[in-house]
Amino acid sequence: MKILIYSHFYKPEAGAASVRIQYLVEAIKKAGYEFLIISPYPNYPHRNLFKNCNIKEIERIENVKFLPAYFPKSDTLITRMFFYFSYMITSAIYSLLILPKYDVILNSSPPITTSLVACIIA
Repeated sequence: MKILIYSHFYKPEAGAASVRIQYLVEAIKKAGYEFLIISPYPNYPHRNLFKNCNIKEIERIENVKFLPAYFPKSDTLITRMFFYFSYMITSAIYSLLILPKYDVILNSSPPITTSLVACIIA
């Protein structure tokens, strides 16, 4: 079974959403399923990219694909919405044009835009 997971937060980020997906991924690994995680580049909680992490190494080890998004310098409602929608658009385009078909699609929310992409792709 092939499982596609959309998550707005994934390690090396800290926080409940990231940890929740990490536990889910561990269970999926133990069950022996094939999976891929789609997430924006690590940037939480300060909305800037992690400077000291090797993104390509994390992608290879964790079977995650980090996608670009708009990372605002200030945290206002409008800039946060741009961030959420930019990730929604890049993940939808990537999923529709590049990814093969998956048997199961899961998502982690918040934000709700991540759920919208999962619904569109499903």
